[in-house]
Amino acid sequence: MSATESTSALVGGTAIAGGRGSMFGHFLGVTFITLIGNGLVLLGVNSSCRRS
Repeated sequence: MSATESTSALVGGTAIAGGRGSMFGHFLGVTFITLIGNGLVLLGVNSSCRRS
């Protein structure tokens, strides 16, 4: 599992030590992480700072 996937799952509300999360929460987590990544690109942040 990559860092982006695990981060989006955590932001979406899934517990770290095994738990239940909703599909909607995971969708919101993925959307949030993607928006942050795209915002960093639009702001011109160096790619070495954007690595996961």
